[in-house]
Amino acid sequence: MQKITLFKGKLKAQDQMNPAYALWAEFMPYHWVAGDLPLLRKHALALNLAIPSSQIASPELRALLLQAALLEVPVRAWLLLPDAQGYWPHAGNAEIFAQTAHRLMDWIDAEKLPLPVLIADLEPSLADSLHLRQLLLQRHLPALWAHLRQSQRALKLAAAREVFNRLIHELHQRGTQAWAVTYPLVVEDAQAGNTCFQELLQLPVTGVNWDALSLMTYRSSFRDLLGFSLSPHFVKGYFEDARKCFQQPLQAALGVVGTVGKLSESGYHDPAELAADCEAARQAGVSEIQIFSLDGMHHALTPADWLGALRRETLLTTRPDWASRGLRSLLRLSNALLAQGRPDAVAGPAKIFRLQKELQAALSGTDGNAIKYLRQLINQNRIGLFRPER
Repeated sequence: MQKITLFKGKLKAQDQMNPAYALWAEFMPYHWVAGDLPLLRKHALALNLAIPSSQIASPELRALLLQAALLEVPVRAWLLLPDAQGYWPHAGNAEIFAQTAHRLMDWIDAEKLPLPVLIADLEPSLADSLHLRQLLLQRHLPALWAHLRQSQRALKLAAAREVFNRLIHELHQRGTQAWAVTYPLVVEDAQAGNTCFQELLQLPVTGVNWDALSLMTYRSSFRDLLGFSLSPHFVKGYFEDARKCFQQPLQAALGVVGTVGKLSESGYHDPAELAADCEAARQAGVSEIQIFSLDGMHHALTPADWLGALRRETLLTTRPDWASRGLRSLLRLSNALLAQGRPDAVAGPAKIFRLQKELQAALSGTDGNAIKYLRQLINQNRIGLFRPER
């Protein structure tokens, strides 16, 4: 297994037992967010604040940052682009994102405002994400693979790494950290010692000097896409594996609270699900737990109902989660099949055979909707879904 270092520094033991907490806020008007600042202070929560490029230098943003500083609520800049430019940063819009980040930080420096962290939410473009989600919901994996295939994707990802590393160096000169939040599939890449999924989705993580890494283990989103539920051990297992691969503190992005978001979400059924995921992340030793989202807390029950679940001690079941094991086994096998024919491929026939047996073992304990879905994916693999094409 390749050991990948994204940034320096190890997590202190006491922080592993007592992670920090934060909320994402994406769509609420800034004066509404300002109204929640006393609540965030009461619960010792940081704010990962969406800053659309259109809001840079706005009086509303300036007022919110000043009020948060007065109340000692930490704010991080979750920078977002216009929908037409992709909304989320990725390899295809890295230069645009870097230019926008400098515009934001130029204003922050000129106004002498406190904003010590810039967050890059690494996902495919909004248009691609909507299309890919629809294909996943339709179980149309050959079409999904055909949509993702693009020429020279490894070269595009390498070029984006250079752009982001240059941006991070320049941010450090300003005294600003750069954090990344992205899909947990980077763990499968790290375990295999490659960047197959990152190349497929054009997400520059490995090889970029991010100061922190958050993984979006949104259990409710996986339930929406797969049609069956995964237990909190899905969250715990991902971060336990991540800590073996990445030599840095890891952050857990958990959700979804409510039904708000650019992508249609059904969200958690109740705060007990959130409490269980927080417990799973704590047991895995993450440095921070980040809940998506503050917006959703106002749409489902009340913020107080959800905030009360964050630090609640919860007993996790010891029953094996065969659905999670099956899904993770399938992802590892998919990564190995994608890697075939690559110069850095380490997955020979013996490893692929072992991964196939591992998946079969997981399926033997899985029933209902989960086994139906996973077996369908296996059948798709047999028709050459993962045949490498560079």
